[in-house]
Amino acid sequence: MQEEVNSQQPEEVNSQQSAVDGAESRAPSPEPRVPNFLDLSVAERVVALRLGEKKIVHIFAPPAADDWIEYERTLRPTVIFSAESIETRLAIEKASDALWRRRILRVEGYPFDATVNWKEQIPLQHRRMAVAGLDQVQAADDQDILGDSETVAVRLVARWNGAVYEHLVHRFRRPGIEHELRFREAASRRALTGRRLGGVKRPQDEPIEQITLPSLPTLVALYDELIVAVEGYRVPSPESRVPNLMDVPHKAAAVRALLAREEVELLPLEEKEAGEKHDA
Repeated sequence: MQEEVNSQQPEEVNSQQSAVDGAESRAPSPEPRVPNFLDLSVAERVVALRLGEKKIVHIFAPPAADDWIEYERTLRPTVIFSAESIETRLAIEKASDALWRRRILRVEGYPFDATVNWKEQIPLQHRRMAVAGLDQVQAADDQDILGDSETVAVRLVARWNGAVYEHLVHRFRRPGIEHELRFREAASRRALTGRRLGGVKRPQDEPIEQITLPSLPTLVALYDELIVAVEGYRVPSPESRVPNLMDVPHKAAAVRALLAREEVELLPLEEKEAGEKHDA
């Protein structure tokens, strides 16, 4: 694996650091040590939040693929059509709370005894923001999809345990049309519930719900099928299989960057193509 240098300094708190004593707090702050690569084998994921002037920290066991798939399923993005209005719903608090409860190990920085019934003292909004901190990854803004006749690479930017990594490269086998079809079908799947659906007669004023179905299982499967190598990550050993270790939000972001191609448009009827001859 190639190691890439991270040029940005971390903003989150390492959960293993002890509080500095008075003498240390008066000494000049040392330059932060920035890791060279993102370590996929960490035993804990650390997310720091700011509450006024205070910093609070949530420490998680790394979420597994099943955790993220259940999170997406619980989100249940829904558009509700009624005679009077169109309403959208997203169960982000419910989904975040469920993932937070499954994976949280401890918290730091709160003004209460963190050993006694501490989970019930964490506000729902804190849980939601902490879970969002586990999913801080996106395609690089200056994305150039590079490759050759057999492979293609995309670059991600991510925050992970207090550091920002700007050169996380995923190199894939060049996808075929069948891969793009699976990607687009997964992104467009919807289910309808409501009046006069499924052969059941319902009240005329009952709204119709359009539910976006989960796409994450398809994105994970596409990643596992197409990935060749990664750069900027640390794995336990050269023999480790990247698909088994890669964080699921990174898989999803990489596949979207690979397959969410820029849309093309037809030329307007009145616009002449370059080099086109005009009628005499």
